[in-house]
Amino acid sequence: MLTYQLNKELDKEMALAFLPHVQGGVDFGKTIWIDHPLLKDIEHQNKKYISDYFDHFYTDHFTQLDNTVRMFQKNWNLVEQDFFQQCNNLFNKYEFPKGKYIGYISTFNCNPRFLEDKTFQVYYLAKRNIQTTAHELLHFIFYSYTQNQFPELTKTLDPNTGVYWQVAEIFNTTILNTEPFKHLLGSGEEGYPQQRQLVIKSTEIYNKTQTIDKLIKELFSLVKSSNS
Repeated sequence: MLTYQLNKELDKEMALAFLPHVQGGVDFGKTIWIDHPLLKDIEHQNKKYISDYFDHFYTDHFTQLDNTVRMFQKNWNLVEQDFFQQCNNLFNKYEFPKGKYIGYISTFNCNPRFLEDKTFQVYYLAKRNIQTTAHELLHFIFYSYTQNQFPELTKTLDPNTGVYWQVAEIFNTTILNTEPFKHLLGSGEEGYPQQRQLVIKSTEIYNKTQTIDKLIKELFSLVKSSNS
């Protein structure tokens, strides 16, 4: 169902977007500088420099990037069927929404997802590439499910920021740290630093209820209260 591909132009676009971006306690500009120190003192609006830089980087590293596509695909294929079965159980047989389902290899560790076409980026040096893939796929079904099942909670909210974004990230961290997913993927995830206390509360809620509907409802209330 899911494939990995290279997309140099998307890397350029995301570098422009993320160099000045801070969210959830993470400075994404610094994350990009780790792999691309030549971009550290470059204004993020300098499109020509950034475009030329990635043209050269992709040329110089093409073999490595191409091999990464193949390796990530092989790794994901080993767990894909079981992952979708776990999601089928979790969401009560609710189906994944239609989309492209492409993981674009990225040369920096920001990993954005694009809900409109069901694609995302995954860092080319990631040792946890299947965990990142699972995280993004879980977003796709979570947003579809909540918009369909809980329109009264979601219809006025932006999925990319604020309460809805926070709920989605806390939900993911909570679910991917449950034993079925940890066993399948090899490990759980830490989540965003600023959300750790909310993840602890979310985990307590899920351990008591064992149903995502109750968890989702309480998460919206919990996040709204924490922001007030």
